[in-house]
Amino acid sequence: MKVLFNESIGKDELVLVPMFKKELINEDVCGINDELKFLIDSKIFEGKKGQTHYIHNENNYFLIGLDEKEKLTDKSFRNLFAEGYKKSKKLGFKSYSAMCFKQFKIETMVETLILADYEFEIYKTSDKKEPVESINIIKEGLVDEAKVNEHIILAEATIEARNLSNEPANVLTPTELALRATELGAMYGFEVEVLDKKQIEEENMKAFLSVAKASQQEPRFIIMRYQGNPDSKDRLGFVGKGLTYDSGGLSIKSTDSMVTMKDDMSGASAVVGMMVSLGRNKTKVNVTAVVAACENLISGSGYKPGDIIGSRGGKSIFVANTDAEGRLTLVDAIDYIIDKEMVTSVVDIATLTGSAVHALGTTTTAMISNNENLINTMKIASELADEGVWELPIFDDNREQVKHHDADLKNIGGKPGTITAAVFLENFVKDIPWVHLDIAGTSWTDKESGYLSKGATGVGVRLLYHYIKEMI
Repeated sequence: MKVLFNESIGKDELVLVPMFKKELINEDVCGINDELKFLIDSKIFEGKKGQTHYIHNENNYFLIGLDEKEKLTDKSFRNLFAEGYKKSKKLGFKSYSAMCFKQFKIETMVETLILADYEFEIYKTSDKKEPVESINIIKEGLVDEAKVNEHIILAEATIEARNLSNEPANVLTPTELALRATELGAMYGFEVEVLDKKQIEEENMKAFLSVAKASQQEPRFIIMRYQGNPDSKDRLGFVGKGLTYDSGGLSIKSTDSMVTMKDDMSGASAVVGMMVSLGRNKTKVNVTAVVAACENLISGSGYKPGDIIGSRGGKSIFVANTDAEGRLTLVDAIDYIIDKEMVTSVVDIATLTGSAVHALGTTTTAMISNNENLINTMKIASELADEGVWELPIFDDNREQVKHHDADLKNIGGKPGTITAAVFLENFVKDIPWVHLDIAGTSWTDKESGYLSKGATGVGVRLLYHYIKEMI
């Protein structure tokens, strides 16, 4: 979709007009106030929450109700405007204009339209939706093009992440994920290094390799480096969970639970999308992101409940459950990024626990950290990105839960599962400032909602980008 900025409505375009409840348009820039007054007086369209109405005269107007002005927030605007836009697509227009009045943020409108327009249909051979070719934003006053372009890039980087997570696991293998990250790095200005199985073995990533060894698909360790501020020695670190498929191993999942396990690499998608956004926006920061990519399957060579395995950080781990595999790959990745890349802080992002869904549902990401400044920065980023986060605590009792009498640690510590999973990771972050984001509930949606389409949400890309911007 092309985003244009013109002062006039083009021919054969559908004009999106966001409306407040029972309010006419200031200065009537569309020339439809007479019709609006009739619609309001006759209660056909009053601008109520979720209401839409199509006006066809010499131009085509699609009214989107936002309810009362005093109740409008960035979040409610995003969702109501996106839902209205999706309804308008049923009319079959290929070109749009959108009225962006002074009370609306143009960057929010543009970002919302791009995200709401997304459909993953590359494998469909029929019944595909007709793509929208362009949207012309008609803005009252000057446009800050740099800011708008930044948000266009953020939306498009989020779509890159959605595409990766939506790919079926028979296509997006660990090798393919590494290849796509490499291609994106070449396109958008970040370096990508990929370690093969032999090199992973040389790095002593025993926990990661234990998870990977049941699959015929070899693991890949993906290292992405962005050097946007050569004058600075600081380097922010990010770790994305990269299970391109998770059957649960011998602690096998039910079929229903396995169907969407192609998205168990949504943490990886998030950090890849984040790197794309940094490179395209030429952000003045140094960042390294790593992904331990593999499949968790079943075979005679796979790891088993009751095994004791090693880790790159030197700690022994009792395998209590082979479906608690993500944390095993993450700890080797965390140890590597601290030890080898010498980052000054670490954020890991992972579809880690079903407990996060039970605790916070599907609209809020669980957050756990050892650093108050990072927590506050992530909360600010959450508001800017419209991606909710909620901090959970760690108590000393939780730390006792992941200890084991035969090994240093065990990979499952019981309830509260989101917290004990984070405690397991905490054992490998040393004294580095660290934030853990559990996106098990927020990475995927089974139904359309607001600017989200069914499937992968791309959560984390905009959150991490805004976090980085706040950090610098």
